[in-house]
Amino acid sequence: MTRTPITGPRPFRALVATAALLGLLFAATAARATQVTFRYQPVIGGVNSVAVAGSFNGWDAKAAPMNDNDKDGVWEAKLDLAPGRIEYKFVVNGDQWFTDENAEDSSPDGFGGQNAVLVVVKDKPVTVGYGAAPRKPAPAAAGVGLHQVPFLFHPGNRVDRVSIAGTFNDWAVGKNPMKGPDPNGDWTATLLLPTGTYQYKFVVGDNGWTQDKVGQDAETDDGYGGKNSVRSVDERFPMIEVKRKFSLPRAPWTWS
Repeated sequence: MTRTPITGPRPFRALVATAALLGLLFAATAARATQVTFRYQPVIGGVNSVAVAGSFNGWDAKAAPMNDNDKDGVWEAKLDLAPGRIEYKFVVNGDQWFTDENAEDSSPDGFGGQNAVLVVVKDKPVTVGYGAAPRKPAPAAAGVGLHQVPFLFHPGNRVDRVSIAGTFNDWAVGKNPMKGPDPNGDWTATLLLPTGTYQYKFVVGDNGWTQDKVGQDAETDDGYGGKNSVRSVDERFPMIEVKRKFSLPRAPWTWS
């Protein structure tokens, strides 16, 4: 029997073979993928976007956006993920990272906080986050955990008014005033904040934006040639439980 040879330029045949192989690999991956529904209800105001980022997408804060189409305050995304162990966090407004407190397990994130951990099982779709069945022991008094986070600012000269502004209050000047000065010239404020990472600055008067070089955990570019201070809110700060019998305010509370 005479075989008819495959005709055509060698590069073209190689391209066809590569495309066929990629198609088979894609089909195999899709067949093994399990649907994971991520749900998150932010506990801060001024939310413009929410995403889920993790080990499955290179911790890209833009790769897996969530939506709140029914405007009920709960953001959701459905992803097809390969079976195995993943770590993840929810990302609010592109730069505020929050742990899924309802996750089945957690792991240190390397910055003083925790990543949520999920083991994706083949052919077993799962919902995680808000509304999911609790997977680890919950506190005796159900509520929203907020940390008491102190801030201290020493301006170095006499000023009449200081506030603190950041990603936790939409950078609103005057929304969270500081108390002072005390006999040492210090201004202080204690905010109630959920676990997460926040950028902020002190504001003297209406436009004296000042970095917190003493109390910050890190710093990042502010987009105007300067630096924002970064504070990681975690287990270092005492926590109180706020029962969900009302809506949380848009700005963080000032604790006095």
